[in-house]
Formats: sequence, C-alpha cells, structure tokens
Amino acid sequence: MPTSKGSGSEISGAQEPPASDRAGSDALEADSGGQDTGQEKDAALQADLRDRAVRNVQAHFILDTIGRKEGIVVTDAEVDERIASLAQKLSATPEAIRNFYSYREGSLEALRHSILEDKVMGLLFSKATIEKENS
Repeated sequence: MPTSKGSGSEISGAQEPPASDRAGSDALEADSGGQDTGQEKDAALQADLRDRAVRNVQAHFILDTIGRKEGIVVTDAEVDERIASLAQKLSATPEAIRNFYSYREGSLEALRHSILEDKVMGLLFSKATIEKENS
C-alpha cells in the first residue's frame, strides 16, 4: 500500500494559497455581488474530496485492523469465486477477468483486499444490534 509523506493536509497535493492570494479572492467575491466564483466552487469541491479521501483511508485502516484481530483471511478459492462472479456479470470468461486483474501490478491484491473488507463488514453486521430510539 502506498504511503504518504508529510502531513495529512497534503493528501490532495494542493497547498494553502498565500494570504495575498486569499485577499484577492475576497475582493473578487465582493465584486461578484457575493456569488460563488469558479475558484470558490473548485476550492469547496477540493475540500470535500480531501475529506472523503481521508475518511476512506481511515475506514480502510480500521477494517484492516479488525480483520487482523479477528483472524479473517481471504483464500484463493474466494478470489476465484469473486472472479467467476465478475465474469458472469460482465459476460466474460474467468480467465479474461483474472488476466485483467493480473495485468496491472497490485490489482489482484486490491481485489483480495476488497473481499477482505466485505468479509469484515459482514462480520460487523452480524454482530451489530439495532436499538430503537425512544422518542
């Protein structure tokens, strides 16, 4: 799994603009009558995507940790079963699907990890209790 150097705020690769640039965008907002500019929309979208990426990475690590602690493993037979299922859905042969995943380094491991996450989520749902909220 790739790792990131630096602080978590660098996930998107963007840096905070200098104060002088921010002041300029404030002037643009005033000139536009308070309407969102394209830059503001881009910044909001970038912030939203950064937040989602952070949550996804956190969920990834949490599910990995639970899987390890619970001793959940993915067998080759489970990978073969997932490949067969994908082949059926895509009207392809299992060999074609396996070749697709094998072509790019790490893709087959990503498929294996997806199965692991599904198994961990299944475990969590099986142990979950639903309580009605008292109104």
